[in-house]
Amino acid sequence: AKAEKLKGEETYYTKVIAAAHNSIGLLRAEQQDFREASAQFALAAKWNPNQEGLNYNLGLANYKAELYKEAIPALEKELKIKPDNIAIKQLLGLSYFMTADYARSSTLLSEVVAVKTQEAALYYPLALSLLKDGKLEAANRVIEQMVAVGVKSPQLHILFSQAHYERGEVAKALEELRTALSLDDKVRLAHFYMGLIHLKAGKFQDAAREFEQELALNPNDFQAKYHLAFVVLAQQETDRGIALMREIVREQPDFADARYELGKALLQKGDVKGSVESLEIAARLKPNQAHVHYQLGRAYIAAGRKAEGESQLEISKDLKERARTKIN
Repeated sequence: AKAEKLKGEETYYTKVIAAAHNSIGLLRAEQQDFREASAQFALAAKWNPNQEGLNYNLGLANYKAELYKEAIPALEKELKIKPDNIAIKQLLGLSYFMTADYARSSTLLSEVVAVKTQEAALYYPLALSLLKDGKLEAANRVIEQMVAVGVKSPQLHILFSQAHYERGEVAKALEELRTALSLDDKVRLAHFYMGLIHLKAGKFQDAAREFEQELALNPNDFQAKYHLAFVVLAQQETDRGIALMREIVREQPDFADARYELGKALLQKGDVKGSVESLEIAARLKPNQAHVHYQLGRAYIAAGRKAEGESQLEISKDLKERARTKIN
C-alpha cells in the first residue's frame, strides 16, 4: 500500500512538473522566444510525454524557430493520435516542404488544400512540392487553381519559373524569377533557383552570387549554404568551401551530400583523417552511392589502409555495374 502511495505521489508530481514546463513554454512562445519555448516543451515531454497537446506545442515551437527537421518527429506523433486534424497535417506538410521532403509534403498538403480551398498561401508549397516530386500535371492543376482563386504573388512567378525550367525553357524560367524579385526583392527561394540555373549552366560566379543573396535573406537555408559551398569548392576556394561544409554538417549532421563533399575536399587538402571520418559517415548515410565508396576507398588508401581501400573501390565498381544493368 505504501509503495502504491509513493508511486501515485511520484506520478502526480511528474505531471505537475511537466505542466509547469509546458506553461513556461507557452509563455515563451507568446514572447516570440520560440527556441526557449521548444526547450521548455522538450523538458515537459521528458516528465510526461503523454500530456495532451504537448507534441503539437513542441512541433509548432520548432517550426516557428525554423528548426523544421526537429519539428517533424513531434508532429508525426501528434498526427498518429489525431489522424484527421487539418492543423497538424498543415504544419507537418510545411515542415516536410522546408526539409525538401517533397513527396510527403505534397501528400499532406493536398489533403489540407482540399479542405482549405481559399487559403492561397498553401497552394505555393503544394505546387512546388509536386513539381519537385516530378508530378507536373498535378502541379499545373494547382497552379491553375491559384490563378482561378486570384492569387497574385511573387510565389506564383516562382512556380511559373519552375514549370518553364522543367520544360527546358531556361530563359523564360529566369525571366519569371526576375519578375518575382521585382514584386518582392526579399521573396524566399527566387535567388536560390536562379543560382541553381546558373550552376547547371556552369556559371559558377553567377551561381555563388545568387546563393549568397539567398543566404543574406534566409541565413538558415541549409540548401542555399550547401550549394554555395559546392560552388566555392568548384572554384578552388578550398578553405572557404571546407568552412561552409563544416557549418552545414554541424547544423545538419545527416546531410550525406555535405559529408561527401567535405570528405572529398579534406582529402584534396591533405587532411586524410578528417576525410576518412566524413566519408565513412557519408557511406553509412548513402550506402548505395558508388561515388561515395570510391572517394572513401581513395581516402583509406591515402591513410595506408590499402585492403579497406581496395574493398571500397570494388564496392563502387559493383554499384556502377548494377546501375548500368538497371538502365539497360
